[in-house]
Amino acid sequence: MIMLKTSEFVSPGHPDKFMDTLAETIVANSLKYNPKAHLGIEGVIKDNHIILAGEVSGLPEEFINHHITDWLNEVLSETGYTRDPMYTQEYTIDTKMIQSQSSDIKRGVDQSSTGAGDQGMCISGAIREAPDFTSWPFYLAKLLCYKLFYSRDESLYYPDIKTQITVDYSKSIPEVVAVTASIATESQSIKDFVSSTFTDMMEPLEDKIKISPNCVYYLNPTGAFAQHFSYADAGVVGRKIVVDQLGGEFPVGGGCLNGKDPSKVDRTGTYYARNLAKQILSDNPDYKRVEVTTSWNIGVSTSNHVQVLADRQFIDLPSYQIKTVDEIIKAFDLDKDFDHIPYLGMWGHLGSNPLHSFKWEHLNIFK
Repeated sequence: MIMLKTSEFVSPGHPDKFMDTLAETIVANSLKYNPKAHLGIEGVIKDNHIILAGEVSGLPEEFINHHITDWLNEVLSETGYTRDPMYTQEYTIDTKMIQSQSSDIKRGVDQSSTGAGDQGMCISGAIREAPDFTSWPFYLAKLLCYKLFYSRDESLYYPDIKTQITVDYSKSIPEVVAVTASIATESQSIKDFVSSTFTDMMEPLEDKIKISPNCVYYLNPTGAFAQHFSYADAGVVGRKIVVDQLGGEFPVGGGCLNGKDPSKVDRTGTYYARNLAKQILSDNPDYKRVEVTTSWNIGVSTSNHVQVLADRQFIDLPSYQIKTVDEIIKAFDLDKDFDHIPYLGMWGHLGSNPLHSFKWEHLNIFK
C-alpha cells in the first residue's frame, strides 16, 4: 500500500514571508527599545504599497513610524530584493492603523506574573523522522528552499521561491516520489539547478531516506514564473501559518506567530508545546510521534489544559510540570534574544532554523 505525505515551504522572498519578516523586524526593534512592550502587528503588501495595522503599548507614539523606512530597507536586503531594480523603487507605507493596545487586555497581561495576552489553543508536536524531529517532507522542503534561496545566481533567479516534497513511506526506507519547485526567473530553465541541488542535498541522508528512481520533478509547472513577489501575489502577515508550524504534520492553533510579543501565547504557548513534545519523544524511545495541545485564558499566567497524544493515544504527564508564561519566556530567552526574531519570519518558527538555534528546539531546557 502506498503511504504518501506532502509538505511545502516558501522562501523569505515570497510576499507572505516578506511581510512576516517585516512584522518580526518591527517586534524585534520594539522589544530592544522596551523589552516590556506589547505588539500585535498585521500587514499587507501589494505592488509597492504596504499597509500596517495592529495594537501596541510601551512605545513612544511615533516610534514605529519614525523607524519604519529603515526597517523596510533591512528586510528588502535580507529577503534578496535590493539588487533588483524593480524592487528598489520607493515604497509607500501606511502606519496610521497601528494604535494603542486595549487597556482591558493590558491590565490582564501586566501583572506580577505575566498573564496570557489572549485565549486560545496552541498545538505542536514532534515526530521521529528527520534529525530535528520533524517530518521528512517538511524537513526536505525547508532545506531545499533554503539551499535554492542562498545558492541561486542572483542575475538569473529572483528570491521568490516555493518548494514541495512528497514522500512514500510504504518501503523500509522512505522514498521521495515528487519534488516541486517554483523559482521566479525571466526565462532560464531551472531543471539543472533544482535537480543537482536536491541530489547533493539528499546524499548525506541516503541511509535514512532515498530519491525514488521514479521520482517526478515539477519545475515551474505552469511553464513560466516571471511576474512575482507582490506584483503577482499580495503578501499578508501570518498567511503561511502551516509553513511556520511543521508543514501540516500536526494541527495548528488559533493564531499565527508572527508580529507578536512573547506575552501572546499564540507564540509562546506554541513554542512550549513544541519543546514539550520534543522532550517527551526524546525521553521515550518507543514513541514515534507526540502531539501536545495547550489552552490559555487571557490574563491568566498558566495553561488551564495540557493534552498529550503519544502515537495518537492519550497519556498523562506526571513528570512534566506545567509552566507559566513568565517561565516559558525566560527559559527560551524570549526576554532578551531580540536580534534573531526576524529569522523566524524568514524561515518559520518550528523545526531547525538555518540562521539561528532557538532555545525551544533544545532538549532538557526545563530539567
